[in-house]
Amino acid sequence: MKINTVFIVISIFFAFGVLTTSLVSASTPYSLGTLPSVPTIRFSGGVMPGHILYPFRVAREKIYIVFAPGASKCLQRVGIAGQRLQAARELLQLEHTSLAFKTLLKGHQYLAESVYQFQEEKLDSSLKVSLHDALESYRTTVIEKKPQFSEKEQAVLDKLLAENEALQTHLGN
Repeated sequence: MKINTVFIVISIFFAFGVLTTSLVSASTPYSLGTLPSVPTIRFSGGVMPGHILYPFRVAREKIYIVFAPGASKCLQRVGIAGQRLQAARELLQLEHTSLAFKTLLKGHQYLAESVYQFQEEKLDSSLKVSLHDALESYRTTVIEKKPQFSEKEQAVLDKLLAENEALQTHLGN
C-alpha cells in the first residue's frame, strides 16, 4: 500500500515536471543540417543546463529516445546533440564555461551513439549525410570555441576532436 502511494506521488511529480517543461519551452528548432521529417524535441534557451527544470527535459528526451523506432531513435539523438551544441554556445556567451564544457561532451556522446546505431542496425543511407553534417558542425564549433576553455578542458576537447574524426572515418565517406 505504501509503495503504491510513493509511486503515485513520484508519477505526479514527474508528470508535473514534464508539463511545466513543455509549457516553459518554445518551439525554436536547432538544426545540424537537413534531416528527414521526424518529430523532434524542440526547446528554446529557456530550459538549458543549469536550469531548475533541466532534469525534466533530459528525462523527456530519454523517454522519446527509448520509445522511438529504429531510424527515428538515431534522429532523436542527432537532434538532441544539436540542441546541446546550441546550448553550449549560449552558455559560453554567458561565461558558464564549465557547464558549456559538460554540455559539449554530452552532445558528442549522443552523436557517437547515433553513429554506432547507424552502423549496427544498418539504417537507411540517407541518414549518413545527416550524421556527417552533425559531426562536422560539432567539429567546427569545438575548434572555434576551444580557446574559451581551460587548458585541461582543451586537452579533453582535443580527444573529443580525435574521436569525432574517428567517428567520421567509421561512418565512411
